[in-house]
Amino acid sequence: MAFQWMRRVLLALAPAALLALAACDSSTIESQFRPTRLVAFGDALSDMGQTGPAPDGRRHMIDNSDRLWLKQVAGSYQVASVAAARWGGSVYATGNARINAHPDAVGNAGTPTIKEQIDAFLSAGGPTENDLITLQGGISDVIYQVQAHRSGAITREQLLANVRQAGLDFAAQARRLRGAGAKHIVLVGMYDLSVTPWGISTQLQPLVSEASRTFNETVLVDLVQQGDTMLFVDTALLFNLMVNNRAAYGFDNVTEAACGQVSAYQCTTANLPAGANPDKYLWADSFYPTAAAHARLAEFVYTRVSTRW
Repeated sequence: MAFQWMRRVLLALAPAALLALAACDSSTIESQFRPTRLVAFGDALSDMGQTGPAPDGRRHMIDNSDRLWLKQVAGSYQVASVAAARWGGSVYATGNARINAHPDAVGNAGTPTIKEQIDAFLSAGGPTENDLITLQGGISDVIYQVQAHRSGAITREQLLANVRQAGLDFAAQARRLRGAGAKHIVLVGMYDLSVTPWGISTQLQPLVSEASRTFNETVLVDLVQQGDTMLFVDTALLFNLMVNNRAAYGFDNVTEAACGQVSAYQCTTANLPAGANPDKYLWADSFYPTAAAHARLAEFVYTRVSTRW
């Protein structure tokens, strides 16, 4: 099992190395980039409150925690304001959003896709010189395709083909941002959904892992020549390390959801097991991490971005 996991990590890192090499060839890379605005597109992992009641909507965090990885990265750069677009900010990410298709991961046809999030951003003026733009996605697309396969609606081959197309669509949105003038685009790869509580419950872990890996590799290969303005962050590596070496990262439970069957979007401390410390759990719900894991993700992203630019 350990050998297979390491082999998957090495395979995933191979195209990542190509993208990094393309970036190193550029003579225009800044060495001390200090962003003045953080702009984000994605799904629930990056949602700062695009849905839900005032004053700032709801996030997919236990007790609506404000400890989202995006906010922590912004704090590391001393970017003062990070808020959902509907509340006047520049975080367009919306829970359950797919990249370029409706309905979303839970069947809601009204959730804006990542493409539509970028449409709204470009209509509002688009990127500026000192924007740090994060583009994150794929989770909802893989969930949607796996569920379709489990219901018998599509074959395994169709599932993987649809995931590849989602990866190409994701890469196309990165190119749109570059074409609009964005100079610092962070592509946040998806973690391996087979290690989530949902992935474990599907009893299709090898297929879910292959689908997750297929998405990331498709993005990397398609954008291999774009390293001067783009950086791929391998979250699959981080989450696999946290699962396989949980104590080193401060976790006791890396297989169960702290909220049980309750969505992190609705979860409060009342939904936790008696006496449980949510910061000792890797997963808040079946799909998304706890605030403690968000902190690890923030460190991981900031280290790579600050080293790169």
